[in-house]
Amino acid sequence: METNAYIQFGEWLKKQPCWLQDATWRIYNNQKVDDLQISAYVQMCIDEIQKKDIVHKTIGDKQLGQSNDKTKMSIVSINNVSNVNALADNAELSFGESGVSVVYGLNGAGKSGFMRIFKHVTGNPYAEVIQKNVYKKSSGNNPSCVFNIIVDSKDESIPCDLSSNSSNTNLSQCDVFDTRISGAYITSSNSVSYEPFIFSVLKELADIASRIEFTIKERIASIPESVIKIPGDLSRNDKIGWLNVISDKTCIPSECLSWKEADDKRIAELIRLLDISQVENAIKSLGNQKHQLNSVLDDMNQLKKALLGDKRDELIIAYDDYMAKKEQFELAQRLFSENAYEQDKISVSVEAWTSLWKYGKSYYESCLHEINKNSFAKEGSICPLCLQEVKGDVLARFSSVDEYVNGSCNKDYQEAKKTYEKKLQRILEHTLSSAIVDNMLQELFEKDFIEEIVNFYKLIEQWIACEDTCSVYFKIKSIDTIEIIDKVESVVNGLVSKISELKENLDIEKRKELQKEFEDMQYRKWVNSQIDVINGLINNEKKKALLNEAKSLLKTNRISNESNTLAEQLISEAYIKRFSSELRKLAPHLRVKLEKGQSSKGKSPYKVVLDTEDKARKHPQDILSEGEQRIVALAAFFADATGRDELTPIVIDDPISSLDYNYEESATKRIVELAKNRQVIVFTHRISLLVGISEQCEKEGVLFCERHIRGTTTGKGVSDFEETYHGKIATQLVGIQGRIRETKKMDPYSHEYVDSCSRISQQLRICVERSVEDILFQQMVKRFSRRIMTGKLLKMDRITSADCQIIDNMMTKYSFGEHSQPEDSGLITMDLDEVINDIDNFNAWIRDYTKRINA
Repeated sequence: METNAYIQFGEWLKKQPCWLQDATWRIYNNQKVDDLQISAYVQMCIDEIQKKDIVHKTIGDKQLGQSNDKTKMSIVSINNVSNVNALADNAELSFGESGVSVVYGLNGAGKSGFMRIFKHVTGNPYAEVIQKNVYKKSSGNNPSCVFNIIVDSKDESIPCDLSSNSSNTNLSQCDVFDTRISGAYITSSNSVSYEPFIFSVLKELADIASRIEFTIKERIASIPESVIKIPGDLSRNDKIGWLNVISDKTCIPSECLSWKEADDKRIAELIRLLDISQVENAIKSLGNQKHQLNSVLDDMNQLKKALLGDKRDELIIAYDDYMAKKEQFELAQRLFSENAYEQDKISVSVEAWTSLWKYGKSYYESCLHEINKNSFAKEGSICPLCLQEVKGDVLARFSSVDEYVNGSCNKDYQEAKKTYEKKLQRILEHTLSSAIVDNMLQELFEKDFIEEIVNFYKLIEQWIACEDTCSVYFKIKSIDTIEIIDKVESVVNGLVSKISELKENLDIEKRKELQKEFEDMQYRKWVNSQIDVINGLINNEKKKALLNEAKSLLKTNRISNESNTLAEQLISEAYIKRFSSELRKLAPHLRVKLEKGQSSKGKSPYKVVLDTEDKARKHPQDILSEGEQRIVALAAFFADATGRDELTPIVIDDPISSLDYNYEESATKRIVELAKNRQVIVFTHRISLLVGISEQCEKEGVLFCERHIRGTTTGKGVSDFEETYHGKIATQLVGIQGRIRETKKMDPYSHEYVDSCSRISQQLRICVERSVEDILFQQMVKRFSRRIMTGKLLKMDRITSADCQIIDNMMTKYSFGEHSQPEDSGLITMDLDEVINDIDNFNAWIRDYTKRINA
């Protein structure tokens, strides 16, 4: 049943938030969850809500305390102890592999130091921080030790760093009980008095959840309220309402996300448009601009019409005719140059020579053509002067000179040229000059715009002045469009539109629209200027929302529900029966019972309550005595320990504290009974418990191991003589003599020598004390036994005063080590040879007395 419960707990744990899994690991590994770790858990919750990858610790199934195999384990020894409380460095403590091992020591001997080690390495929820020796300079190393154990017949050595949480699965399966744990079973409030460790885990998880939630609430409270001060002139704008309630869902309107230079210009324009006087002045100014620019545009359109219209076509025709005539004329020139005599070439520029040829042709055509029948300068014609036939080179000369002087090429060429130049002049005719245009438009338009128009006029003026009319023609012909004219026309149209718009803006309804636009743009501009502030407030709200959502991972009802589920399985009838059975063995008359309670925030779902007739809900600690509370706590502890499947050690510190003899005897018997199956280690300063366990073990056939520890000048937890209170006194006295011989080898001025002498004196005194019980009264009466043996009572008359005197003398002589000495007293020295002699004499008396008493 319990194994299934832990398996179920492991499955439940895997489905829980990451912080809870990590915290469980830390609790099981005895790691402190401090404020820094709480902050880490807050971030872990946030990351989990955001579905980020999270690195966290997870506890293994074995570490949950359950295993399918029944492990058998015993602790063989603890050694290499270092920096643990006041325990001596390299202190060591060994135990019997089975049965009961009792570690006896007086107050301050070092028992608590070893118990703290046990609680730490077992991951006990009530473990204390292991301090170094505060009374001596620390070595700087962490507290540590080595556990030597046997697990299922296999030896294992486990180094333990006692400054960090233990994670050894085997050691964590030990059950540990001490006064602090006992007090937790029965508390001062009506809450859980006893709980298995897993319920302590759930309770601590609930506490951690509350701490995380508190930290989250603090963070939420530290985030400023999302309030922004809206200027008074904007507060009335119906668009700004969303800023009154900023949340994590708030989005800044897209229209407010950008603000450009054009928007500033529009606001400035709206300010002007809303000023009636400015609007009227603007209409007047724009009207003047339009008038001036229209004058220029009319002139430019005249040019445009000529350059791109019919005149352009006429110019092209005139130019083509001009070029054809020119080509014919140049051909005639070329023929003249090739065929004319040199004298002709010289005379061509003489008017008399030219006239001679003209009159000669006229005379020929008038008088000679009728007779000759051949045209002038043609084949078969005659010279008008010598009347001889013209042929060969002469004919070629006549023909070229006639064509050059009397032909139509030159005339046609000149006429075509004049026509072309006239057409060119007409196409470039315009009214305004560049200077006039510049003056007209100055200060009315932008400089670049005026410059474009003026440059157009200058270009026309350059074409007019250009002597190379052909180049002008080609430039004109290449024109497809005149962009500046289109631009001017566009500007004029724009001015017309602006004037019309401005006139419309004087309308009342239009002015209302402009006012609304102006207010909306002011709203947009202000919101845009506050984007960083608003985004900061939205981010704050998102942080709050995320933190609030993270709290959903901290609901303790999930822990309480799991606690209830585990309680149904772990606080079962079998467990309650175990508790009742333990109570019957230890304190059958006590009326207490184990009862399941309501879980809350992971707190233990059961408690020890009084079994009263009137069902009064009284606190057990208010009714039970200290001894009764202690025995009930032991019953609860034994019930829990016996519910474990593993055969692992049980470690108990001072189990009979506050118990009377009856409870002590019951506890002793139960401890020995448990030791039949599991190793039991008991720490005590009560000789009665030491002797009682020893006798009960002997009676039950359970192995018994006795260890003594003491405090010395080098530290506490040092192994001491064993079986001081057991065995034959004569044998123990011989053992003391052996230790004396070892001591004699030491430096008499060393601390070791002084300490050894003190222990010899102490052990010798104990032997003398025991001689009263074992020798003088023949064990009829023993200090730590309830039995009184009267079988040898009649022989007590054989005791002499000399017998009493020898015991008294030995007690007096060797009691100095047991009592405080004045500060001014000198160093007590011992004559070890004398001690050996005293022991020999005392042994001789024992033999003599035993012989007398048995005679």
